[in-house]
Amino acid sequence: MKILDAMSETGLVQPNTFREKNIVPVFFRLTAAWKSRPKPSELAEYLERKGFNLKITPSPIRLIYRQSAFLAMYKRLLSSQPMCPEAERQQSLRFCLENAMNY
Repeated sequence: MKILDAMSETGLVQPNTFREKNIVPVFFRLTAAWKSRPKPSELAEYLERKGFNLKITPSPIRLIYRQSAFLAMYKRLLSSQPMCPEAERQQSLRFCLENAMNY
């Protein structure tokens, strides 16, 4: 929970509800979401000062209609507009913290 608390202190990420739900998380890769504009270097610097050695990476989740197999089958049906604007927005806000050792 230390890393979650540190992330919350920055005000850069959306709050998590683990503590309120009495969940003690164990992570291989922690996924989080930015509150607004992504500021990965600011978050990484803050967490490093707190003693966390990690890397911020884009979320590995890809929208199905952006995947090559889907495009190969249905590209002719797609318009230039996003199929799901909210999914697009959520994907743009999500990121992962990897190689963190002190949760």
